[in-house]
Amino acid sequence: MERTFIAAGSEWRYLDNGSNQRTKWRARLFDDTKWKAGPAQLGYGDNGEKTELSFGGNSSNKQSPPTSGIPSRSPPLLA
Repeated sequence: MERTFIAAGSEWRYLDNGSNQRTKWRARLFDDTKWKAGPAQLGYGDNGEKTELSFGGNSSNKQSPPTSGIPSRSPPLLA
């Protein structure tokens, strides 16, 4: 049986300012409400993405990949 856990086009919260969040964002009660949000697919605008991420000041030297969490408004995936 095929199951969809995260639907195509789901809204994701992400942080694309180049800061290193380490593992803080993985905490169960982490507050990501100040992060940006947008529908998947996320990317740098070169492959039909629905949400274009910032690559920093130099497009040929993109900053570290953005930090992203699970889609907003989704049920918990792990109990």
